[in-house]
Amino acid sequence: ASSFMAGRTLTSFAWGKAADRHGRKFGVEASLLLSAALSVLFALIPMLLLALTSRFMLGLCNGNIGSIKTVITEMARGDKSKETRTMAVVMGMWGYGFLFNPALSGYLSDPLKQYPGSKFVELLDSFLNLTANPFLLP
Repeated sequence: ASSFMAGRTLTSFAWGKAADRHGRKFGVEASLLLSAALSVLFALIPMLLLALTSRFMLGLCNGNIGSIKTVITEMARGDKSKETRTMAVVMGMWGYGFLFNPALSGYLSDPLKQYPGSKFVELLDSFLNLTANPFLLP
C-alpha cells in the first residue's frame, strides 16, 4: 500500500494539470483505464519486487479522485449544500471500496483451492489459467 501512495504522491499535481489541459473526462478515463490495466498486470506478477513496482506504477497512474472532486465543485456552481452531499457520496463510495474490496478479493482468490470440483471454476481455469495465476480474479 505504501508504494501505491508514494506513486500517487508524485503525480497528483501532474494529473490535475493534465485534467485542466485536456479535460476532466480525459483525466478520469485515462486514469481508470491505466489503473485497470496495471491491476491485471499486478495479478500476473510472481515476484515481490515486481509486484511492489507494479503497485508504485498503479499509484503513478491513479489521478481520478482529484479530477472527480474538481468536477463536483464545478457542477455544484457555488451551492455548498449540493457540493457537500455529492462529495460525501463520492468519499462514502471510496470508503465502501476499502471495506468490500478485501472481502471480495479473499472470496475470489485462488478459486481452485477454495472451490475444488466446481465446474464453473474449472471452466474459468481453461480460459484464464488460474493454476498459474491464482490471484487473477480479484
